[in-house]
Amino acid sequence: MKYLVAGKCPPIQGGVSRETWAACENLAIAGNQVSLVTNASSVEPNFRQNLTPNDLHRVFGEKGQGSVKVIDIGSINSSGIIPDSSMGLTRMIGALLEECEILKPDLLFGYYLEPYGVAIGVVGRMTGIPYVLMHAGSDIGRLRHLPNIGPTFKLTVEGCTAMLTTQPTSRLANDLSCLGVASSQLHLLGPSCLEKEFYLENSPADLLSVDDSESRFPLCNYRADMTELLSELDGNQLTGTVYGVLGKIHPAKCNLEIVGALELLLSRGKELSVLACVGGYNEHLKLWLEKINGTKYLRKRIRIIPLVAPWRVPDVLNVCDGIFFLEHGFDLEYHSSRLPLEILARRKVMLLSTSSASTLPFFSFLQSKENCLLVDEPRDVEALAEACSFVCDEKKRESIVRNSEQVREIVLKRIGVVNRVSAALLSISHGKIL
Repeated sequence: MKYLVAGKCPPIQGGVSRETWAACENLAIAGNQVSLVTNASSVEPNFRQNLTPNDLHRVFGEKGQGSVKVIDIGSINSSGIIPDSSMGLTRMIGALLEECEILKPDLLFGYYLEPYGVAIGVVGRMTGIPYVLMHAGSDIGRLRHLPNIGPTFKLTVEGCTAMLTTQPTSRLANDLSCLGVASSQLHLLGPSCLEKEFYLENSPADLLSVDDSESRFPLCNYRADMTELLSELDGNQLTGTVYGVLGKIHPAKCNLEIVGALELLLSRGKELSVLACVGGYNEHLKLWLEKINGTKYLRKRIRIIPLVAPWRVPDVLNVCDGIFFLEHGFDLEYHSSRLPLEILARRKVMLLSTSSASTLPFFSFLQSKENCLLVDEPRDVEALAEACSFVCDEKKRESIVRNSEQVREIVLKRIGVVNRVSAALLSISHGKIL
């Protein structure tokens, strides 16, 4: 089968990018022809993954059978029109139409409605090729409320063969209904599986080597105005218990409270350090870095590296003893992260807010201080510090990891190893819905 996809891929950070790329790669490995039209090279510095030469080859390199053909529309300096415009949607539609002529696809797929799903919808209507869409949380939960967006989303959804979605909560069901998604269009997905890299045995971490060009992470990956704040922290070594902070820095993830809690433990003589593999909006990053730079101890015990390709996340987790997932009060009830599953798979201690943990499908298996650490009030620095202190105790840490092994086996068996998006597209394209 031949698939033409519009969506995110590395070096764009985030779960949508990871899942879109994994689906394309899995379809190609299974013997299908896949072309992916993207705007990944235009991603802002603070949300750009640091891709090594090997990573770049995996995404963009010329490869043989079983590979994904990536067409990146890039950027233009000036369109020559007033007011100036990047014309991103028009150029993406054009790139899809050009690739349609070459590939002759059987099915079109767009993941995330703006701009990818909209572009796929336009091309599908122009060519008559059936198209499938997949939404995330923020596009139908937040973007559709922006001026003039709703009608376009509705028309796009109206013509799709299927809308890939998760088991709807009441709010998700309402958002889908407001977009005009019919029940006959819904294709429910199971849990997201983990890629093969998460099942490999630990290998010596080379991610922090200063001299290895394949693994060194330059500060220039962030916006230029972040360099001064970062420069004072560059070169710190990781010693003692290592805590991991991964993903976007955001107030809903209690990043400022984490700084306060770890500084408190350091002031009490605990031997610890932090590996932060992060990105995020500039205002959030600056506030967080200013908080770190204002500490007495933590500013000398934190190593900050830019975001990495999704297949390198296991290497980052391998360096850590305990990893934070403290989402608290996030404004999208059906927003989800795979990070807790990744932490569990790599046999590390999960430090979870009770509110975020309660949304996990394996929440009923979790017992605080037995197989994880749950924090009821992650905004309470003292309570958070107490939870963090368990990770500093080697015997307690090893006990938590050992006790989480049963949960790990149950959960990994439940999610399986089949990529849910590629499986759905194969099912749809082989006539079960068409």
